[in-house]
Amino acid sequence: MVTLGSIAARRGSGSDGAAKAAVEAWAADLALAPGGRGTTVNVVPPGVTEETGSFGGTLSEERRRKLVGDPADGRAGTPADVA
Repeated sequence: MVTLGSIAARRGSGSDGAAKAAVEAWAADLALAPGGRGTTVNVVPPGVTEETGSFGGTLSEERRRKLVGDPADGRAGTPADVA
């Protein structure tokens, strides 16, 4: 099972951060439930993913540079990266 999380879960972004933190906790609980039956549960928390409109056009260039500079490779993600 794969669920989508968010960097907001660890950086605190109001209700979105709380909801995504709950997804992480839920996934951890699900991962323990099946035990040794071969089921795995993962959360994919993409960072800034361009071409998705996830920030609704409200991301300033300064904020974008800061968020994109956080990953080790220094670039924004793409939808193909998440897929």
